[in-house]
Amino acid sequence: MQTSEKEPFRLRFLLERDYLARRVQNLRSLKDVLKRVGGLLLYVYYRFFEHSYFVVRYRILRRSYYGLERAYYAVRGWVLLVCHWVYSYRYKERLHRLLDVTLDCSQLSAKRIVQTKIALPLCRVFSARQEAHAVADAIYVDLANGYFQAGDTRSTIATLEAFLHHVRERDNIFLRNKILNKLEYVKKESVLTSKPLKLEVALTGRCNIKCVMCVQDGSHAGELTQERCDEIRAHMPYLEMINWIGGEVFMSPFFEPLYDEAARYPRLKQNIITNGLYINERWAEKLAKNSGILLVSIDGLTTETYERIRRGGKFNNLTASLTCLKTAFAAHPRADETNRLAMNFILMKDNLHELMSILDFAQRFGINLVQIGNLLKFEPESVYQAQRIDTDPALVDWFMDTARPWLLREGAARKIKVEPIPTFDRPAKPSQTAPTPGYVPTPPHNPPDSPCPYPWSSFSADDKGRVRPYCRCGRDETFAGNVYEETIASAWNSAGMGRYRLLARNIDEDALACRRCPNRNYRLFAKLWDALW
Repeated sequence: MQTSEKEPFRLRFLLERDYLARRVQNLRSLKDVLKRVGGLLLYVYYRFFEHSYFVVRYRILRRSYYGLERAYYAVRGWVLLVCHWVYSYRYKERLHRLLDVTLDCSQLSAKRIVQTKIALPLCRVFSARQEAHAVADAIYVDLANGYFQAGDTRSTIATLEAFLHHVRERDNIFLRNKILNKLEYVKKESVLTSKPLKLEVALTGRCNIKCVMCVQDGSHAGELTQERCDEIRAHMPYLEMINWIGGEVFMSPFFEPLYDEAARYPRLKQNIITNGLYINERWAEKLAKNSGILLVSIDGLTTETYERIRRGGKFNNLTASLTCLKTAFAAHPRADETNRLAMNFILMKDNLHELMSILDFAQRFGINLVQIGNLLKFEPESVYQAQRIDTDPALVDWFMDTARPWLLREGAARKIKVEPIPTFDRPAKPSQTAPTPGYVPTPPHNPPDSPCPYPWSSFSADDKGRVRPYCRCGRDETFAGNVYEETIASAWNSAGMGRYRLLARNIDEDALACRRCPNRNYRLFAKLWDALW
């Protein structure tokens, strides 16, 4: 539309008034205020330039006037944005207060009222405005989490279906896939339309060292093909976590291109398990800039112990890599991730004497997460079976009654997380389990019949290509497929994976070998929408 040079502001005001009225449909009081204030300002500008002695200098001051006009529109936009934030926060805060009261197992009718009368209509109102999608998504997530924890499966399914309908036209395939995946999990379906949310894959079976206790015997040097790596790349838009394992993952020629490709997705966390010997300054800088946990396997804290257990590795090379990592991670901190640099220490009789020095070692290199594990059960004829701590009751008693409490207490004091840590199926003494003053134990959040979500959301392939939902799932001889022989998509919905989902649905913890899984409590304590551990 062409406007006269004398009245650009009057016609602009009329157009802006209509635009403003459309943008503030849900904020009528604010709309009236802005109309009055905006009209008054434009009227003053008009009178100032057209009916005063400055009219003679109109051409000279016109540029300044348009600058003031643009400033006014900028201020008006910020006022609208701030008011939107305030109103959205108030609605969400009010809903949260209501949910805190009504989400109780004994008040199912009140919960249904929240869902049908308040929460979902409120979400539909919010979804009419693009800038409020995050608020609506948060409300749907809160509702789904609350209904799931209360054991209301029907309302959980209804909420997730409404959430899926809400995002159907949005260009966010990750969110749509996650909603669908959680919906299929709650329905306990065996064949899934959704793709996995977590991928754990060994790109290679090769390794640069030969650990004395490693179950990978070196008789194979399996490598994923380019076709499988392309399939991993195609899954990245749907994933929220990917674990790179080996062998030694840094020996794979496909690792760096895949790592760089995954780094293009800010929400995708990349966790790496490595011996750390290939990490230099360039890699340390790259790792520190991205999201995820770097877990370095360290089974000896001195040159003698480390090189005896991790044959072929040099302790000096390890400390050089850890120094690079400490410098890089300190230069690129992330407020949302505090346990980014971690170490893994496998307990055995050869290194037990260094256990009480592990926190000093971690503090020296900026490690803030220490994982302590037990040796896997070897074959009875294995010469290394005798290295297991639980073959000596006196060592188990010392660990449970002295070392373990000290590690947990001292780790908390130094802000180093020590988890997981073995229990050897033996409870600590009552003096070690007595709660500290003010401590309130956390009860399970979810119903006891909640199945483990890993068979529905996680896909793991080991160094021989063998597929499970998670690396510790099932007995040693039970696998759901092999990525060296079939695609990830076919293994994801194979008969073997369906059998895992059936076992999880029936909560058959013996068949799933849940006792050896570090994430066995996830199904009871994690929220429905939480990322997998």
